Amino acid sequence: MKNRLLPYKHAIGIIILVSLMAFLKSGIKAYNYEVYHIANTMLGFLQWFVVLLALLSWVIKRRFVYLGNLILALVMFVMLEFTCYFLLGMPIFIAKEFDTPELPADHISSHLGFVQWGDSVLTATKMNGQDTVYHVRYTIDGLNRRTTPDKDESKGKFALFFGGSVAYGYGIQDDETLPYQFQQKLKDYNAYNYANSGWGPQGMLARMEWRDLSEQVSEKDGLLVYVFLWSHIRRAIGDLITYSDWGWTMPYYTMEDNKLVRKGNFANGRFFPSRIYELVYHSNIVKYFNLNFPIGTSRAHMELTVEIFLKSRELYQKTFGTERFVIIIHPGDWDFINDDDKKLFKEILAERGLEFYDYSDVVVLNHETSIIGDGHPNAVAYDQITDLMIRDMRL
Repeated sequence: MKNRLLPYKHAIGIIILVSLMAFLKSGIKAYNYEVYHIANTMLGFLQWFVVLLALLSWVIKRRFVYLGNLILALVMFVMLEFTCYFLLGMPIFIAKEFDTPELPADHISSHLGFVQWGDSVLTATKMNGQDTVYHVRYTIDGLNRRTTPDKDESKGKFALFFGGSVAYGYGIQDDETLPYQFQQKLKDYNAYNYANSGWGPQGMLARMEWRDLSEQVSEKDGLLVYVFLWSHIRRAIGDLITYSDWGWTMPYYTMEDNKLVRKGNFANGRFFPSRIYELVYHSNIVKYFNLNFPIGTSRAHMELTVEIFLKSRELYQKTFGTERFVIIIHPGDWDFINDDDKKLFKEILAERGLEFYDYSDVVVLNHETSIIGDGHPNAVAYDQITDLMIRDMRL
């Protein structure tokens, strides 16, 4: 028996060594992973190096050139992962779950993904060292909308606001948001804030598909405003950053036979891209170089975003019986798109007959117009944007 095992002694030794390292990792994780996470991670890298170098030695001896090149590439990849791990400061590894909560079919989150709790007051504080960046309260009504204070029942028109954190008013008080300032400056309008931090345009469409919003608004005439950032194109396609950081439960829309269709959310409605994102999200290389996939913004991505706008406009006009649907391109430091692509996107908007106003280069976000230590617009920026909207929309 001993003689039979002798030719495999190296393989058996490697298996025993790798198994011992796996046993040690399990022990560390069970004992105190947070304290000894560096040792745990180092053992993981060592496991990979031992296995890959053993395989490389084996294929070299047998002159399997193509397989040897592949394994050598994997060794170099692990080395780069190892280097980026150090450059990132050897962070603790936190495995992230990308599950979709099991909720009743008629639950709002089953249709919209993440939303604010209805009938709640949320307190948010952000610190930069010992300095307070902001300390604010978000008041959410029973219909999961951020409250716009000082509604006047005598006003005869509505303004529905949709978008992400900028329309929502991230980091500022209820009476400083863009919808609030719009309402204060126009004597005929009550503003309704349907935005939500992190949302893209699909959140607007999904919200209008889920419920008849005309039953939630007392006024019978008005307009809809979508506050757009260039990064919302990437949110519409559910790219790596959007998916892995916060948006895996966001509504997933895609084109089939030149028609926009809804397929659940990004996690359960598409298989291969989402599963790949869940894997590469944990890569130290991806985190260190701040990589995003797909690389670049294509015309197809822009057209999908525009189709979501068109379908939203159609549904809005059908629901409310009013025409005006406006896209405001707001300034922001989250572009992910070059100037040529910005021009192309605006050309597509114009070709499809969508009303839009581009203020991305008109209002500059600086220490006077943004939250210091955060980057989101402050009340001063929204005041400037509101004046531009009133002027250009001729309200």
